Amino acid sequence: MDAFTRTEATEVLTMDDYGAIRRARRDGWSIRRIAKTLGMVNQVVKREELESYTLAMAEKIAKRPSMGLKLAKMSVNQSLDAQGMWTAVQSAFALHHLGHTNSLVKHGIRVEPTGVKMIRDGARSAKAAAE
Repeated sequence: MDAFTRTEATEVLTMDDYGAIRRARRDGWSIRRIAKTLGMVNQVVKREELESYTLAMAEKIAKRPSMGLKLAKMSVNQSLDAQGMWTAVQSAFALHHLGHTNSLVKHGIRVEPTGVKMIRDGARSAKAAAE
């Protein structure tokens, strides 16, 4: 296994199917590598190094010319927007709110009652399988 396919990522998100993650673990992938490959994190550092790493990163950024940083960030964001990122984010938020509204009308609470249990149970079984 070299990467996660779009289908595997969709299975993790929609069905709590952690099969792809279990396969990666069997293939010797670390949790850090899986998180980076899925785009969940940019860097992985040990807990005891987190504060010093974060402060060093912040200091490095703070020393840069602010206008250059702003323009670089705008360039990246505009490139993503041109690829449909803004539309995708707006769609995701709209669907997210629609789901909560539907649950509120249907069940009187903002979260589908059976969904909470399914997600919690799926996470527990995935954790147990990874250990």
